[in-house]
Amino acid sequence: MRKNVNAVMFDMDGLLFNSEDIVEKAYAAMLGRRGLTMCRELRSKVTGMPPIRSFTTLADWHSLPQSWTELSDEFHNIYRTFLPEMLEKMPGVDTLLQHLDSRGTPYGIGTSNLRDVAIECLEQCDLLHRIQFVITSQDVEKGKPDPDVYLAGAEQLGVTPAEMVVLEDSPNGCRAGIAAGAMTVAVPNAHTRDFEFPEELTLRVESLDAPELLELL
Repeated sequence: MRKNVNAVMFDMDGLLFNSEDIVEKAYAAMLGRRGLTMCRELRSKVTGMPPIRSFTTLADWHSLPQSWTELSDEFHNIYRTFLPEMLEKMPGVDTLLQHLDSRGTPYGIGTSNLRDVAIECLEQCDLLHRIQFVITSQDVEKGKPDPDVYLAGAEQLGVTPAEMVVLEDSPNGCRAGIAAGAMTVAVPNAHTRDFEFPEELTLRVESLDAPELLELL
């Protein structure tokens, strides 16, 4: 297994937080208003994508008349109502961050979420002060599965992508890490575990405190 890990980039939703549980509820509420549901195939297509791609895909799939921006605004308004009571850190987050801090390994976040939502989540779980920076889909030309987020992350961390580990819970996020040339580790959650992940993964683990992940880092 490759070593020389000099930096780490985290995805956020479904990796650091249980926010995919909240996404599920928000989609159900938004589509339920229209008598529609979120099937597994559509869920796999939009998970990990930035709003412009995910809500354009959603609108096309269900032939919705609203623009992607209208759907995004509606979704995020619903999503945020669930945050105060539902948002929690995923298992292993504290162990992994302590491991990286003890080794002096720098890390940042590359997320498809909106910046204000990302900051709200990080603040609520008392993690914002521990993260060097947050790059969102609003900060790059192309969001995941394109590599822009992670290429920008490597630049900010002062490393080449090959020296960096990307941690992701979704196939689209993993494709972005792989395309950037980073060591890419899948940490699927209950919503993404059965999705089809790329074969080029460096590693696939069940949690952020998995021994083989800590060894890699």
